[in-house]
Amino acid sequence: MKHTWKENFKGERALSLTLAALFLGMAGCEKTDGTGKAEEAAEQPAKASWWEGYTTIATDPQSGKWDDLETIGAEAYRSVRHGGWYGSWFHDFSEAGTYSTTAEKSVLEAGGKPLYYYDAGEIGDFAMYVSPENKPIVNGWSWHTWDGQKGSFQWFGLESFMNDVAWAPYPTAKDYGIPAFTMPDGSPIPEGQLYDVLAMRKLDNTWDYMWSGNSNISDDLALTTGLSKHSQRLNGPADVQGGSGWATARITYFDKSNPQMLEFMKRDVAEQVRRFRPAGILFDNFSAQPYLISPPHHSFGMWSEHTFREFLRENMTKAELAANGINDLDTFEIRTYMLQDYKEGDMLGGPHLRNERWLDDPIWGAYKVHRTNDALNQGRELYGAAKKAASEEGLDLLVCGNIIPMFPGAELTDGFCDVAHFEALSVGSFSSLPECGLPPQARTAYFVRLGKGISNVSYCWPSLYVPKHLTGPEHVNLHSVQALSCFSNGGIMDYGQWYLGNYSPGTDESAGRINQFIQEVAPRTSGRDFATDIGVVYGPWSLMATIDGQGIVPELFINEYKGWTDYLCNSHQQWDVIFNQNLPEEDLAQFDVLILPSILSIDDEQAASLKRFVDQGGRLVITGLSGTRTGPDEFLVSRKENALAGLRDHPGVHWTETMPGADYLSGKWDQADKQTLDRLIAFKSFTPSVSTDASSSVEVNLWKQPGKNEYTLDLMNNQLDLETDVMTPAPASRLSVHLKDWPRGKALTQLEIITVDQAGHSGIQELASDHWSFDSKAKTLELNLPSFGNYLMVFID
Repeated sequence: MKHTWKENFKGERALSLTLAALFLGMAGCEKTDGTGKAEEAAEQPAKASWWEGYTTIATDPQSGKWDDLETIGAEAYRSVRHGGWYGSWFHDFSEAGTYSTTAEKSVLEAGGKPLYYYDAGEIGDFAMYVSPENKPIVNGWSWHTWDGQKGSFQWFGLESFMNDVAWAPYPTAKDYGIPAFTMPDGSPIPEGQLYDVLAMRKLDNTWDYMWSGNSNISDDLALTTGLSKHSQRLNGPADVQGGSGWATARITYFDKSNPQMLEFMKRDVAEQVRRFRPAGILFDNFSAQPYLISPPHHSFGMWSEHTFREFLRENMTKAELAANGINDLDTFEIRTYMLQDYKEGDMLGGPHLRNERWLDDPIWGAYKVHRTNDALNQGRELYGAAKKAASEEGLDLLVCGNIIPMFPGAELTDGFCDVAHFEALSVGSFSSLPECGLPPQARTAYFVRLGKGISNVSYCWPSLYVPKHLTGPEHVNLHSVQALSCFSNGGIMDYGQWYLGNYSPGTDESAGRINQFIQEVAPRTSGRDFATDIGVVYGPWSLMATIDGQGIVPELFINEYKGWTDYLCNSHQQWDVIFNQNLPEEDLAQFDVLILPSILSIDDEQAASLKRFVDQGGRLVITGLSGTRTGPDEFLVSRKENALAGLRDHPGVHWTETMPGADYLSGKWDQADKQTLDRLIAFKSFTPSVSTDASSSVEVNLWKQPGKNEYTLDLMNNQLDLETDVMTPAPASRLSVHLKDWPRGKALTQLEIITVDQAGHSGIQELASDHWSFDSKAKTLELNLPSFGNYLMVFID
């Protein structure tokens, strides 16, 4: 069946001047003044983009005062304007209101960069009360201010935008020249069924709205305005924003395999760039997530079914299909296939899904690969559309995304995310992913370093949530510990974001103190990278290989990875993450030891690269199920022979089929489990570059500026009492640091330090000469560092 949507999109592209300009840009036309100056500009050296150095970020001031951002002092603010969700006329809606213009003006006046929000995964409507003259009177967020004006209730959103409704207060799809969406076979969508076609569906073929309420709307007002006929009253917990009151907004996940939706968003994003000229766009639900985090609830849809048949047609022979029970591909449905063992009970959570057979089923494996590739293609195309529009407008545009590390496929977002922005829970977890926890036990390295690796720059933007009772002025040290833990691992923590019952810690004032510290050290630390001894391989496709019909099976990979990263932090090892889709020799050469923590999926090329690594003197630690499964090209199924079998007796390899990292994690860092990990990385010829008597509650990270003789040493104190929010200062410590890349014989004449505590940072000060010594021949620095509160940084240059 051919994709007739392509022809539908071609004929109507020139129906509005706004979209005509957009289409010329998307076709690759260059903007010049007729003098060839565009070509001259292209010959000039590229200037650094504004976000390349460490850049502090905030979402909303918790005080609610957009006219006073000096307290927070961030350099970028996200969610100033919004896109996605409700169709292109949401740009008109936000421009007509006061929130976006006030927020953006405040950001600019404070010297900040306004970042726009665009949802790349959800669609829906919000309530609007429209006058007989088609003028908005109140909307879902201001409904409680209605004072009797005549009008009617309407759902304002993508469906009404596409349907060119008579009550439309702004231009609709027809005005923009945007053609209608169709069924996958090219036929028209029946009236009122747009979301049925676009929505992601559950395994039982149903889909739901996610509702958000306005608790200020009375029952009488809901009845009088007609809201009660179209909506429902929510009764969620008091600490969940939007979880109670009359529902005034409804959205649902859409199917990312839909090429029409992708073309629509590319137009819409480009228009947003041209119309408002932002400093950056942050895509929510960007790229390959969250649809495989819980397959029965988020992974199916009309377009996914359709495009998967085409994927199978291109990637499997008839004999291979028949061997898996597929004799008629035209009528095949992946949902029905996944339900073949279903008898009775819970269709979305029964034993027919949490079954080992799905881990080796090539059809399910192919579907995971197909869905991931479609979502990655969406992210790549949206990134390109935004960048192209920005180039035509002469804008230095940041394009970033909410890419949650360890959501399936997130780390495959390679090269099309300037800065990874993501959410993480301190308490609880998404699906089966390991919990981060709270200080003093929490270690953020396992997801922050992944976010740094996803980004095109040397840092990421995490939003680390806490429950509401841990927010506010009584928990400013918690805020500092979490933010500085992120910073010590390559993340600059966002402030002021919330998600349902999860909140950003701290206050505007504590955010300001953290931002001041980062801005103080940024000129000397931006662009730095870890000075590593050990590389921890992370396998995005390995995680995918552990997804059965119910979701991630954490015992197979992710717990082993998390346990190793906690151990490395606690034992003061110098390490970084390397993704196993990137294992060429030049990347591996930076490590003395490489750890494969149950990296299931390894293809033949990666296996050959690992063999060359150990043959050339590298040391390799292999644990768990490493090498037992194929790569995505062969749909992640079990191998007949381990891909790494030839390394089993290699003298540079320590191999165990147990899960020592997972044992360390589940054993709450038990000393016996630690000793097992100690032995696995204890190679005779390997000496760690940092040794210290600092407590395991102090993280010690050595950084280096690429191509320069400039190091920094970061010490992060985790000793916080949650009940009292009191820090126990880290005691004075001794460190021995081997500067591997320091020129032999070059003197070191001065060291400087900066410390952070509840009052703020100390400023950069010289470290007394009797607190350190340097052997320029051995390139070894001996340090006696003072006690400190939250953070201590040493500048070695």
